[in-house]
Amino acid sequence: MRHGGLDADEAEVHMRLLIETGTQVIPVDDRIAARAGALRAVHYARTSCAVSLADCCALATSLELGIPLATADPALAQVARAQGCAVVALPDSHGVRP
Repeated sequence: MRHGGLDADEAEVHMRLLIETGTQVIPVDDRIAARAGALRAVHYARTSCAVSLADCCALATSLELGIPLATADPALAQVARAQGCAVVALPDSHGVRP
């Protein structure tokens, strides 16, 4: 929404399209939430590894499901690799991959 200039209704349409074309939405259950909190507690550093709780939820989900994590965020990619999670490095807005 922030970069594409979408409003909330347009973002909802995009999300529905992703789901209709096969993207699986996984709810954050107690196990994933606890793992995400632990990941952030261990790895977060404001200046050198500013992973958000949402970042850690994505990583915890990837780890729980045993699937690679797709990200353009260097800090998140660093934490994922440290946890033994495969990373699909996406290009950031400048075309750089973590």
